[in-house]
Order: sequence, then C-alpha cells, then structure tokens
Amino acid sequence: MNHESSRIQQQGWQIKIQEKDGCNVGKPQKSARKNSIESKIKIGQKFNRLTAIEKVGRDKRQNLTWLFQCDCGNFRTATVSNVISGNTQSCGCIGSIGKIKHGLSLTPEHKAWTSIKERCFCPTNVNYKYYGLRGITMFEPWRDSFDLFLSYVGKKPTPVHSIDRINVNGNYEPGNVRWSTSKEQCNNRRNNKFISFNGITLTLSQWSDKLGYPKSIIGSRIRNGWDIETALTKPPKTNKQYGNAHHR
Repeated sequence: MNHESSRIQQQGWQIKIQEKDGCNVGKPQKSARKNSIESKIKIGQKFNRLTAIEKVGRDKRQNLTWLFQCDCGNFRTATVSNVISGNTQSCGCIGSIGKIKHGLSLTPEHKAWTSIKERCFCPTNVNYKYYGLRGITMFEPWRDSFDLFLSYVGKKPTPVHSIDRINVNGNYEPGNVRWSTSKEQCNNRRNNKFISFNGITLTLSQWSDKLGYPKSIIGSRIRNGWDIETALTKPPKTNKQYGNAHHR
C-alpha cells in the first residue's frame, strides 16, 4: 500500500466505484424497476383475496397502481408492490381477526351489486361488451359502498325480482335503478318496438295486456299493414263466430 492510499484510509474517505455515466454500480435503474413491477402482474391474476382487473396508472410517488376486485365483490385501487408483497390482501373487508366485516356477501342484494360492477368494470366478464364497453357505468359512491347501494334500492322484494335500469341506455345511478320482474324487464329491452296510440306508448306485450288481445294478433295485423288504430281497437274474431277458424 502506498503512502497516498494510507493517507486516504486514515482520513476515513470512501471511494465509490462509478460507471462511465456516473451511476453507482449495482444500483438498479428507475426504468428497470418500473418494468420489473409491470412484468409481475396481468389481468385476472390473483393475490390473496384480490384479483387484478386493469391498470390505473401511478400514484404521487410514481408507484404502479391497478384496480382489483376483492372476493367479497368490492373494488379497490392499490399499488402493485403492496399487493404482491401481501401488505394489501383485500379491499379492507377483512377485520383484524380474519372475518368479513359486513357479513352480507351471500345475500341476493350483494350478489346484484357485485354483478353490476363486474359487467360495468371487468373486461373479462362475459357481459362486459353489453355494459362497460357501451359506456354504461355505476354511480361512484355505490361502486365504493355496498351499504349506500342497499340503502337506496332496498331489499329484493321477491325471489323473481332482479335489478333493472329504467332507461336501458342509462347508468346504474339514483333515479334509474329498480327491482323488477322478468316480465317488466322484457318490456324494457333495447330491441323492443314501441307502439303509440292516443298519446300512450307501450310495447306490444303491454298493449296485449291492456286490451286483452293476444299479442300475436296485434303483431300480425301491424305486419300485414293494418293501421295502428284498427289493429288495436278491432276485436279479434272468435272460434265461436267462425267455427275452428283462428283469431284474426
């Protein structure tokens, strides 16, 4: 060891080995760290109770964040590093003793809430193309809170009721959501043809119920060129009048 090296050590100086660009050897580049995290997550991957749904972006500290769905149905945005490390294992529904806090995950109301969010926000859901892809979304406070959703819609009235939107092109939001029967939902489909007469607009099925005529007769009349008034107001001929002839 020469005199100069000895003098440096005695003064407690430390020499850092540097690359030509001035970066410390062994210290990973920021972009490399980002890419490393990116490669560790993909849509549908599960971490504890959280399933990866889609990339959100980065938080204020430039940590990669994704949207996750919890096993209980809730959605949560979290940093990927926390989810992968296990620091974040659920949406927050797991209490300190490992039990679900709200305890309503098996109710029909909670299942309806979960189903709405899946078809609106989960690209892997089979019905996403009819909802989320069309731009249909959910009222944000409801999306984040099952309790708020339940307080608005109330409990499911009967086993045959399900959640429906009054305006089928509108969102799941206050004023556009209700419990309805399958018949009511059929009358509310996008592909229904509405018939207007005397200031009243109803579907073919609704006119049939209102008039007491089979909807097949009304529909046949309209297809055959009858005007709306005659198609709706002329009583159909009966078997009693024409033997075995069909209603017309």
